[in-house]
Amino acid sequence: MTADALEAMLFYNNGLRGEQWGVRQMVDQCCLVRKPQVIVKTVAGKGKGKTQLMTRQDFADWARYPSYYLIQPLDVIKPEI
Repeated sequence: MTADALEAMLFYNNGLRGEQWGVRQMVDQCCLVRKPQVIVKTVAGKGKGKTQLMTRQDFADWARYPSYYLIQPLDVIKPEI
């Protein structure tokens, strides 16, 4: 993927298989430094739950495909009556 194609709040996966597979969400972006940075949360795979700051280009290099992995917080899920 290209760095320009990344969008905040969307999910991306690395296209790998097995234990190397992962899904990350680009939570936010920051342009206050020389290199544009993004806040990324790992939502599936190795490092699940980890939040990190990385350059936009480093995240673009990791991300291979947009992912349609959907996560709903437990407080949003309502049981049917």
